[in-house]
Amino acid sequence: MRPNLVLFKNLEISKLFLDIYHHTTVFEPHCFCRDLHGNGLHGSIPSTYGDMLSGLEDLDLSNNRLNGALPENLGKLEKLWTLKLSHNQFSGSIPRMIFRNLSRLVTMDLSHNTFSGKLPNLTSVASLNRLNMSFNAFNGSVDLLVNKTNLDDLDLSNNYFTGSMPNLSSWSNLQSLNLSNNKFDPLDISASLQNVNENLLSLGLSNTSLHGTLSTSMLKRFTKLRTIELDYNNIDGTLDVADLLSFPLNGTRNSTLRISLRNNSIDTVIYKDLVRKLPLILELQGNPYCSGQWADSDVGRCFCTQLCFDSKAEEDIANVKRTTILIASLVCGILLLIIISIGSFLIWKNRRDSGYRLAQVHEKFAKHELKPTLYSYGELQKATNDFHPYMKLGEGAFGAVYKGKLADGSVVAVKQLTTNAQQNMDDFLNEVVVLTTVKHRNLVKLKGCCLRGDRRLLVYECVENYDLAETLFDHKGNQPITWPKRFNICLGVANGLQYLHEGVEPRIIHRDIKANNVLLDKNLQPKIADFGLALLFPNQETHITIEQIAGTKGYMAPEYASLGQISERVDVFSFGVLALEVVSGRRNINFDVPLEKTYLSEWAWKLNEAGSLLDLVDPSLSLHVDEEAVVLRVINVAMACLQTAAERRPTMGQVVAMLQGDIEVGGIVRERYNENVNRSYQKLLGLNTSVTSLVPVEEEESQVLYGSSSQGGGTSHELELSLVKAR
Repeated sequence: MRPNLVLFKNLEISKLFLDIYHHTTVFEPHCFCRDLHGNGLHGSIPSTYGDMLSGLEDLDLSNNRLNGALPENLGKLEKLWTLKLSHNQFSGSIPRMIFRNLSRLVTMDLSHNTFSGKLPNLTSVASLNRLNMSFNAFNGSVDLLVNKTNLDDLDLSNNYFTGSMPNLSSWSNLQSLNLSNNKFDPLDISASLQNVNENLLSLGLSNTSLHGTLSTSMLKRFTKLRTIELDYNNIDGTLDVADLLSFPLNGTRNSTLRISLRNNSIDTVIYKDLVRKLPLILELQGNPYCSGQWADSDVGRCFCTQLCFDSKAEEDIANVKRTTILIASLVCGILLLIIISIGSFLIWKNRRDSGYRLAQVHEKFAKHELKPTLYSYGELQKATNDFHPYMKLGEGAFGAVYKGKLADGSVVAVKQLTTNAQQNMDDFLNEVVVLTTVKHRNLVKLKGCCLRGDRRLLVYECVENYDLAETLFDHKGNQPITWPKRFNICLGVANGLQYLHEGVEPRIIHRDIKANNVLLDKNLQPKIADFGLALLFPNQETHITIEQIAGTKGYMAPEYASLGQISERVDVFSFGVLALEVVSGRRNINFDVPLEKTYLSEWAWKLNEAGSLLDLVDPSLSLHVDEEAVVLRVINVAMACLQTAAERRPTMGQVVAMLQGDIEVGGIVRERYNENVNRSYQKLLGLNTSVTSLVPVEEEESQVLYGSSSQGGGTSHELELSLVKAR
């Protein structure tokens, strides 16, 4: 087993290597791996690095703040198998000599830096299997000098490549290819598909100047294909989905095919009703077809919004219900007798089940070593004056919250969850598990809980002020919120989220960060509340996919709202929306303002393009000159959190550092469009077809499927709650 290297936080990297070099126990002959990712390292790689660590087989310096050019001396790491330098600030061209002796290299990831110039010559790297050079500034034509025999994963997306799209049709082992967001010469879609091999599982050609009409017959040779992304091109004409009936989606294909053609120029779609029964996901948002009369078609609605259902089937169900009611009215006497009998049985069964559920909850608490304070129902009933309406502090989707005074004089907030649903039991246990485990000044403190039959209550510390929405938008409390107080609110929420994402094991995704779920104490210190939708995120997994969407419209990240994909970056996106609300003093969706300002984040992107982000600032704020720079920094942090691509958003740890001015805000990219598509996209914004307005927003618990992104599809498994512990 290879020994673990102690994590060194926020060091200048040249000093770190000197310390390691003189730490002889680290450099014993059997130590071949250096994993230093995500440690806040800064500076440039020393030119002597190759001499110091010539025996390395694996090197991971990703997710740091390293800069400068790569030293040629790295070429002396002749035994290297894995090289990961992604998510840093490296720049300049890559020296040709580095790869001359790296013949054993299997995986290389240089993505998310600012490397420039031509692609390096990799012909000597005979074993290279995975190559990721995305999100850099490489330019010129794609002259990929590499051994094509072993390469199966190639990502050159989000660079500045020009000229002809490369012909990779003879690369028979290539399974994943992404050339999206480059500046290739215009090319007919049929020719581009001839340039790639038929064994691909994933193909990305978004925003690559493709044009022409896509015939689904072009895809027939790709029998293994799972995903093809052709967004933001100029593909036009008629799309014959009916032709997919002859496409081998069954038989040789063993998974669902996703075809994404968002923001093109397709105006007509031909299909048959049978299409909806195929293992096919077709995404056409942003095409002229979706602004037509597709709403009258179930399949069209499915293509344009991914809201797929069968209205004919619903009509059949309604007819059955009407028939049932008619029959019931004819035999009401008999049914009344049956109902009485069934009712008696259910009352008896409910009493039995209530006792069983209570015992089951106690058993689970014992199993997972949880010891929350258990209050009696009578104690809480007395504390809240029998849950009198004038004691109510507020009410949400999961139930009402009452102010109460316990016998010892302490003031508490009692959350009475809605009843008669197993899902409510799941929410109850979820919140007890999460809040019993975590302790942080910016998280609401759980004092205990109560179970009585179907009644489930949570007892919190009473936060003396209103929530952020009431204070900021409704001006309750008559307490002015100056800029220093607003900044402190943003920083406090960010600290709380950083603790949830990085301070406990397994990580916790809140999933419903919004102004209503941020409570303010008498000093306006923020506390994150309402963990009913929180998810425990397994450390060994890279993403979570849910079957049903839960959350609040306007705060949900696009990948979560449209595809159900969850990572820490979902909370990061919600924080970005919240930060803009705090700066602007308004809700993120407001229909009482001019149309271009209705959606706060959309308005912010327009102001970002115009270079006038300070127009977002609440007019009621009186800023000092030295405060304007801080306000602009907070806005830029929010914009970084709102980037469309989840991988471009910062972590909450980075958000805290950026808010405090410890690190600079990186480049902010919303989406790269070509000029024609960008104009049509801006026009479509007026049609109110944003993803968040089309997805379900009911706040209900979701069945969770855990899966690693490195696999073809994750296998479902349950996360043991006993694994939750503070780091």
